[in-house]
Amino acid sequence: MGVNNKPAIYNSCILQRKKIRAYYSFTARIPGLIDRLAEHTSGLENYLRDFENSLQSIDVELAKSEATLEALQKKVDRPTRTLIKGILEEVSKYRQTRRKSIDQLRKIYVEMLKITDKVKDLQEERKWER
Repeated sequence: MGVNNKPAIYNSCILQRKKIRAYYSFTARIPGLIDRLAEHTSGLENYLRDFENSLQSIDVELAKSEATLEALQKKVDRPTRTLIKGILEEVSKYRQTRRKSIDQLRKIYVEMLKITDKVKDLQEERKWER
């Protein structure tokens, strides 16, 4: 008998079902989330060029980025989730500070590029799983 006095085959089926659901959830949602994250990153790149005049737009773009990153965080593996958690913390700190720094924003921008590439790599790897 397995966990909770259920047969091991039952637990195996539940685990398999979770893996299948995660796979299809990843496959269905990730391309759109990657596209949205790339759009946010591109927006930040533009705002970095005119930082002083774009502070309000930057805040809006970062708020949208947070929502996308949070949705993405639920659909990726643990190491990528950890990267996303770190960037979410950086975005939160940036948005709460009164003195905005172009260096802080550049760091967020670079980390978002990194996450976008990491998730694209995961997407390519997943194509070979099924």
